[in-house]
Amino acid sequence: MDLLFIFTAFVTISVIVQCDNLAQLADASNQRSINGHDNDPVTDETLKNTETEKVVVDIYYESRCPVCINFFVNKLEPEIPSLHEFLDIRLYPYGNAYTTKKGDQYEVNCQHGESECYGNKLHACAIDILKNVTKSTLFISCASDWYSDDKAVDECSKWLKFNGEPIKKCAKSDKGHQLLKYYGDESNKIYYPGVPHVRINGIHAPWNHFKENVCTAFKTPPPPCRENRNKEIISE
Repeated sequence: MDLLFIFTAFVTISVIVQCDNLAQLADASNQRSINGHDNDPVTDETLKNTETEKVVVDIYYESRCPVCINFFVNKLEPEIPSLHEFLDIRLYPYGNAYTTKKGDQYEVNCQHGESECYGNKLHACAIDILKNVTKSTLFISCASDWYSDDKAVDECSKWLKFNGEPIKKCAKSDKGHQLLKYYGDESNKIYYPGVPHVRINGIHAPWNHFKENVCTAFKTPPPPCRENRNKEIISE
C-alpha cells in the first residue's frame, strides 16, 4: 500500500510540476510594466494576412501557470514582430483544468483556483472578440505578465489600443463559461502531461526552444529563420 501511495504521489506531482508554486514567479512577473514595452505593438497594418507558408503552432496552457507565463513573455512574444506573418497560432486557455457535468450544467475546476478560471475566460474571450490571432497573442502575453485579471485587461488593452470592456463583460457572462468549456473539449482531444504544451505542425516541441523548433518546421525558412536552416528540432 505504501508503494501504491508513493507511485500515485509521484504521478500527480509529475503532471503539475511545471505549473506549481505561482508565488515563485512573483518577483519576475509584473517587473515589465506597459511602459516597459520598448517597441510599439504590432500595428493593424502589419496584421494583414500574407500569401506565404505558415507553420501551425498549437499552444495548450493556463493563465496562472508560472512556466506558461514565462513561455509567453520570454519565448513567444519576442518572436511575434518578426514571425507573426509566418505562423498560424492556435491558443487553448484551459491547461490542467477538468470539467464535470452537474445536471444540465458544466463546472470547470482549474489547477490554480477560480482566479485562473477567470483568467482563462479572459483569454478565451479575447480570442473570440479580437478575431486576430496576432493581437490576441500579444494581449494574452501582456495579460499573463499581469496575472490575467481585470487590471491586466485595462493595462494591456491600453497598450494595444482597443477597448477591453467587452472582454471583461464576456468573461463574467455565460459566454465566457461556454468558451472555457469549448477550450476544455478541444484540449481533451489530445494528451499532454503538463503545460505549456506546444505542438508545431502537430508534433510536440519543447517550449524552451520555441524559435529554433518553429524555424526548422518551414520548407523554405523565412528571413528571421535563415540561421536555423540546417538544424533539426531540438528535443528535451
